[in-house]
Amino acid sequence: MDIRPLRVDDAEELGALVRRFERFWEIEWNTPDSQMREELTQPFVDPALDTRGYWLEGDLVAYGLVWHRPSGERLERSYLQGLVDPSFRGQGIGRHLLGWEIERARERLAATDPSLPKHIQVDEWDWIEDAHRLYESMGFQPVRYFTDMIRTIDEPVAVNEIDGVRIVPFDRSLDEQVRTAWNQSF
Repeated sequence: MDIRPLRVDDAEELGALVRRFERFWEIEWNTPDSQMREELTQPFVDPALDTRGYWLEGDLVAYGLVWHRPSGERLERSYLQGLVDPSFRGQGIGRHLLGWEIERARERLAATDPSLPKHIQVDEWDWIEDAHRLYESMGFQPVRYFTDMIRTIDEPVAVNEIDGVRIVPFDRSLDEQVRTAWNQSF
């Protein structure tokens, strides 16, 4: 196994790995290579320090990325992302990779204000239970769930009329009214 930091020129191979994962788990989208290039060039990520790729016989079979945007205010949080090619699950690669990510996140967080609370965050789809077991075995606990809702675009949306409400196209002249309504809703 060849383990090294990812480089921007690995984006195409990284995109192919992510798409294999998406197809295996029947995730409803198809991540483009350009998004993986953005992941490797985003602010607060130094690919040489914050990423790892795992190659087996020349093929990328896993990757990890640690992202930390310093807040300097309420709390400091590092985000871990990564995955293992579905064909290579259950071989300890994910555990090894996650261990590296946690240590790198700790390094990043140790360089922040010591008075602020610090957290390491992972995200995963609810049906990928082996990832949940891995995260829990490494001390992570679920704290929040999200719901993604999708619909086909084959049929138009039925819109019910509401007395006293007009639906209009957005116009910049409505900026202040929208801002006020948004703030009042919270």
